[in-house]
Amino acid sequence: MIENNFLYKMSIDSLARKRWLKIISNFPPGGARHDIQSTDGSNLLHVTAFTGDLKLTQMMAGLGIDKQARDIEGWAPVHYACYYGHTEVAKW
Repeated sequence: MIENNFLYKMSIDSLARKRWLKIISNFPPGGARHDIQSTDGSNLLHVTAFTGDLKLTQMMAGLGIDKQARDIEGWAPVHYACYYGHTEVAKW
């Protein structure tokens, strides 16, 4: 039962991250609102940390996106970077 719940949660998380990546990729040339959060509490830094994209993480942080924001599980972006093995993002 625990394995099924974990797999279900991972698939939901994956869909949420894909949705954020779509938002990021569709930013207009002049920029866009960056202070938005998903229904699970994640922000754009959660996504970039999840994907391990250091350059994009730095860009999002440069816009002033909250590095300490927590999702509904209590995870900050750095937790995603560590969990998924993106040490360069986690150190930054």
